[in-house]
Amino acid sequence: MKKFNVGIKGVVTRDDGSVLLLRKNQAEGFWEVPGGRVDDDESVEQTLERELHEELPGCSDIKIKRILCAHRLPKDIGDDLGLMLIYFEVALTLPDPIAISDEHSEHLWVQSVDQVALDGGTLKALTAIFAQ
Repeated sequence: MKKFNVGIKGVVTRDDGSVLLLRKNQAEGFWEVPGGRVDDDESVEQTLERELHEELPGCSDIKIKRILCAHRLPKDIGDDLGLMLIYFEVALTLPDPIAISDEHSEHLWVQSVDQVALDGGTLKALTAIFAQ
């Protein structure tokens, strides 16, 4: 039987309707929203808050809003191991200038899904945000 890890992602929004993207520090350098896998017996909220603090040092006043979508990665991440990502809308306070972890090389605020290439789950989540 296939097993799955669960990842929790936070779509950080600003008052002007823009969304924060982070460029992954890898050869392909794709754009994503902050988040990561649930550890041990963490709750969804604990996972998301931990990941936001890790990837956006100095952030505060985290408010987890609604679920935007769930997305199953189309390929396994290991031998018979899949990954399901759940995307939440998030409001928070960021320091000025914005600090990002070493896991990412840069950040960008976008106001449409057409500004950068996005993977399937991030595209679904941002489409839900921009549709409101």
